[in-house]
Amino acid sequence: MASPGTPVSADDLNAYVDDALDDARRIEVEAYIDNHREAAEMVAAYRHMNEGMRALFCTGALGEPPAALRPAAVARRAADRRRRRLAQAAAAVLLLLLGGGGGWALRDVLAPAPDPLVVALTQDAARAHRMYVAEMRHAVEVGAEEAHLFRWLSNRLGGEVRAPDLAGQGFRLVGGRLLPSHHGPAAQFMYENAEVERLTLYIRAIDGEDGASFRFVGEDGVNAFYWVDGQFGYALIGAVEREPLLRAARQVYADLTGG
Repeated sequence: MASPGTPVSADDLNAYVDDALDDARRIEVEAYIDNHREAAEMVAAYRHMNEGMRALFCTGALGEPPAALRPAAVARRAADRRRRRLAQAAAAVLLLLLGGGGGWALRDVLAPAPDPLVVALTQDAARAHRMYVAEMRHAVEVGAEEAHLFRWLSNRLGGEVRAPDLAGQGFRLVGGRLLPSHHGPAAQFMYENAEVERLTLYIRAIDGEDGASFRFVGEDGVNAFYWVDGQFGYALIGAVEREPLLRAARQVYADLTGG
């Protein structure tokens, strides 16, 4: 448990959702959440996933779960949230905000305006990048040296998940983690170069448009390329220039497709 006065980390947010913080730390974390939109959205996502898990396991020997936690009710609320997000994204398709500050300016590279579900994936990827890229001790959940990393994430995402080799771009794999989202579990792989610059690759199953055309978003020196291929959507994000990031994104695509 972190000591009072230390910076709030992802572990603190998890502990806050699980009601595992002491009173002093809980007050600090609540203040942080109130002033950081990305942290508030991550807490909401963790709670949503916990709610779904309770709905799955509250039957049987423990009796019938409360009406609000029954799977049908959880599914209805998730569907309602999805419809609201789609409506908001459609209304704002010419001015998309990815995180805080001045917003992310959307610029098409090789394709027309994006599917709102793909936009949601990119927003989630950007928030996760901001959340973990500054972490030193807990940047990843499972290190790259752990043999079960890819098997574990593949099982959770429902399809083969692996981290491409970006050594040719100067980046080594640090490891990965499992993340919650309103659209299901996601994987995040983190890469680092000799200058300790970091890239994250975010992967999530997506029922949106298909096609490998890369699209670009950027804000304040942090850039991202994202695309959909097969059952997954991908977003590669980092504080690097557009051209080096595009080369890395093409390497990711080539490695994943055998191209």
